[in-house]
Formats: sequence, structure tokens, C-alpha cells
Amino acid sequence: MDRHISITVPEQQQLMDDYGITDDIITYVTDKDESANYVYDPENNQQLLIALVPYRLKGEKNALYRPSRWLFDSSGPHFHL
Repeated sequence: MDRHISITVPEQQQLMDDYGITDDIITYVTDKDESANYVYDPENNQQLLIALVPYRLKGEKNALYRPSRWLFDSSGPHFHL
């Protein structure tokens, strides 16, 4: 089973070219099973925040959790997945 969010090679390259995002950060962002995490890349002044957000399936009583991701650099947030 693929544990990563689908992102094409051209999309990855665009993120790297436009924002200087590293391969490591892209790996964290696209891992759909990533646990709550905070990653700071001082070399590129990038911050990645991953929080687990509860949600419920229709008809279920218990909540499940899925990662929600925010990527920031000195110019502010870039994207949320």
C-alpha cells in the first residue's frame, strides 16, 4: 500500500524551484501516515508543521485522525495539505 500522497515529479520540481523546498520536506509532506511533527530547516528557513486532525466517518461514533500539513518560510505559509 502506498503511504504517500500522490505528487507528480513536475509538481515536486516546481516546489523545489519556486520555493527551495528540499526532498526531505517533500517526503514529510507527502507521507499520509506521518505523525504529528515539527521540522525546521535552518539552512532554507523552512518550517513544516504536521498536526493530527480528528474526523469521523459517516455513522461512526469514534473519531479517526489524519495529518494536516502547513509549510512556512520567511514569506509566510505556502500550502496546506
